[in-house]
Amino acid sequence: MGEFDLDELAKEIAAKLLMPLTSALSDKLQVAVQPVVDRLDKLIKLLWEIQSSATQCWVEPQLYSVMAKMMQMDRNEMDEKNKRAVFIGIPHATTEDATNEDEQMLREVITACDSRKLSESYAKGRITTRRHPDYQAGPKGSQPLKVTFEPLTYRDIFLRSLKRKLPSKMQSLPHPYVRRS
Repeated sequence: MGEFDLDELAKEIAAKLLMPLTSALSDKLQVAVQPVVDRLDKLIKLLWEIQSSATQCWVEPQLYSVMAKMMQMDRNEMDEKNKRAVFIGIPHATTEDATNEDEQMLREVITACDSRKLSESYAKGRITTRRHPDYQAGPKGSQPLKVTFEPLTYRDIFLRSLKRKLPSKMQSLPHPYVRRS
């Protein structure tokens, strides 16, 4: 929808049409036409005010709504990422059945962390693994193994424990590179 400057349009119409018409008219006719011209000016001003306020009423809330939704989506995505730790460089097979090794490795790492909270959380199913993209090997045959911790604090306990404990206790972990997602 294009925007028109109604004030400018009214001035142009008045300059082009009204002057030639009114110069040829008698004073009586000019007095009769003047209220119509005044009403036309008021109508143009009213239309201009309605158009500008309608544009504001529709554009600003829509823009705000879209921005708020995008910020909420970003915040949700960041909240999900904050719950994860990532094992880098661990080879995996391309089938779901073959990823049982991932679970075994995670079990061994949690046991090596020596944390009762982590062990209980894993037993309750609050610590889960997945590959991204799901079960598709990358060009080098490995994808990051993402471990999701239900309470965020458990991820921090896990990462701190891995830094303190020697990875030598973890036989199934090819190399100890683990980071936040």
